[in-house]
Amino acid sequence: MTVHYLATICLGLYLAAAILFLLQVIRGEETTIRPRLLLFLGLLTHSALIVPFVISSKSIIPESRSEYLFWLSWALVVIYFIGGKRVNFPVFGAFVAPLSAFFLTGSSYLAHFLMLERNGSDSSLFLYVHVAPAMLAELCLVVAFILSCVFIMQESRLKRGKSAYLALQGPSLEILEKLNQKALVLGFISMTFAVLSGTLWALSERASILGTDIYQWVAILAWILLGFMLHVRLNLHWSARKLSRITVFVAGTVIASFAIMIVLFGNTIHVGYHFE
Repeated sequence: MTVHYLATICLGLYLAAAILFLLQVIRGEETTIRPRLLLFLGLLTHSALIVPFVISSKSIIPESRSEYLFWLSWALVVIYFIGGKRVNFPVFGAFVAPLSAFFLTGSSYLAHFLMLERNGSDSSLFLYVHVAPAMLAELCLVVAFILSCVFIMQESRLKRGKSAYLALQGPSLEILEKLNQKALVLGFISMTFAVLSGTLWALSERASILGTDIYQWVAILAWILLGFMLHVRLNLHWSARKLSRITVFVAGTVIASFAIMIVLFGNTIHVGYHFE
């Protein structure tokens, strides 16, 4: 029961922070209660859940979609605070807090599904060389989505000449562009590693490389689209504005696809494959 109470408190802190961040973005002024403090308290509560979560799952590497979302929610907030002054703006918090709450809610929901049975006889090496990079790639995709959304918002405000308003709302377009490009590069490299390791595993197990696993197809599609976005930015020299719009569309579509599959297929990472 303690775990459920902690999870509820954590979710409440994330949602409260999201509302206050949103009010700051809309009003353009500080609120009485600091949302960043609430988000930090949520992170501490979330971190306290790691010990019972790992004891329950018996592994720090996610082997189900619920575990994926638990770590994704936590890592997103951690990155926000690691970013320090570069991301210490309400507009970032207005994306990070609700997305973290959304992922944590999905994790709590999926935790009620039957978990996959784990077999300790199988080496966990594959989980480190495949699942971990895949999770990092998903995290980078979410970060790129947030950065692109903020870029579009900032550019729109600049065109309206609200420079004073921008002082509270977000960083410069140049910083956003650089961070977005780094997120896409890291995401593409991580997804490439995940795809290659998954292919090698499938060949070694004589499993189908391109089967009916929808998660697999979405991951491959995300990998191709990440490569395409980097190509048009680095080689075709598309503007940061175009790249941001494409990133919002691509990342938003992938995130929505995963959300739909979570509801339809539950907590399995790959339908038909059991990495136990």
